[in-house]
Amino acid sequence: MERIAAAGAVGYAAKALLDRGRLGEALECALIARDIAPDHARCTATHAAVLDALGRPDEADAAWERAASLKPDDCWHRFNRAASRLRRGLWREGWTDYESRLDEDTCHLLVEPSSFAALRHRRLVAGMGLQGRHVLVFGEQGYGDQVMFARFIPTLARRGAEVTAAVHGAVAPLIRRVPGVRAVLSPPPEQPRARLDLRAAAPDLIEPIGSLPLKLELFATADLSAGCPHLRADSAAVAHWRDWLVARGRAAAPRVGLVHQAERRHAGGDLRSIPLDALDVLKPLAGIDWVNLQHGAPGRSLQQAWPDLIDATAEDRPMDAYADLMAACDAVVSVDTLAAHIAGGLGLPLFVLLPLEADWKWRPAGDGSDWYPTARLLRQPRRGDWKAPLEALAARLGGRQIHRWEAEC
Repeated sequence: MERIAAAGAVGYAAKALLDRGRLGEALECALIARDIAPDHARCTATHAAVLDALGRPDEADAAWERAASLKPDDCWHRFNRAASRLRRGLWREGWTDYESRLDEDTCHLLVEPSSFAALRHRRLVAGMGLQGRHVLVFGEQGYGDQVMFARFIPTLARRGAEVTAAVHGAVAPLIRRVPGVRAVLSPPPEQPRARLDLRAAAPDLIEPIGSLPLKLELFATADLSAGCPHLRADSAAVAHWRDWLVARGRAAAPRVGLVHQAERRHAGGDLRSIPLDALDVLKPLAGIDWVNLQHGAPGRSLQQAWPDLIDATAEDRPMDAYADLMAACDAVVSVDTLAAHIAGGLGLPLFVLLPLEADWKWRPAGDGSDWYPTARLLRQPRRGDWKAPLEALAARLGGRQIHRWEAEC
């Protein structure tokens, strides 16, 4: 017991150092904890997290696998193994492990847990007939995940299901445009955090949206991008926004939307966000009309720092209007946040700026995306180093015409 306690204490120190960005010291502590108790699952997981932060994904994947094997009943370890497997393209194994997220309270932010429990016996079964059956698909993670996984709804509909989507109110206007969605449910505007009772919709079948690839048996990489673009822009609205942008910029200039901040309240939000001063490398790019697509206080700060930006977020707009505005741009530059999923889901030319510890959906290397064929990924070479990906972006954008970007994407 003393050995386990000692390993736990050193592992805790490793985690604290990791959180503070002191990676070398964190690795030293993680290795000491591993040597003290090589069969300690939590310490093994901390070691894996440090390896991820150091940009050593192959070693990290091996450690995630070991942590889950040491404590197979722990949903947290299985979820981390799921992320590790998914980023390696092990879709069948990864989607199976991904079900562990449903054991966490954070996956019931939209749906009343008791209603999910009451209808759990009505979940989809792989290979079952869906013709004419009312399937209620519900979001169980963040806005970006709901938008990303919505690509599988058209497949569900093509197999004969009548699909109702239960999603957060903010993304509801966008999800209504997904082909195959018959109806959309969301909390009332006056109670945006209210949880939905799935029983009220009287569905034949239910399924969390993130479980669709498992239940539809979509285990090939090509299955991910086959459903893209799955979002639709309103052509008349896009034409309106193009005129609006031209009136505020230059008629012949390419218009590039910019989003530099992720939601800092979410896990890894700080690591995925770019400081304002780091964006200065983009300012010398001549001939581009930059469009401020950054919401909230960061958007106001961006506009103040870059007064020549076309300010498209001075007013709050529903997400369908935001998508139409985005579609009026010639390309979008975004960090890993909801805006990237909207742009990718619309099939727009997209450049995604990624931290060293990129989320599993972006894979650990390469500039192409399994999820969004029109996206190009620009990665940090070291934790916190935004200079290199921004300089790579500037090189790609500098002096290019929009038709060349479209051809490349």
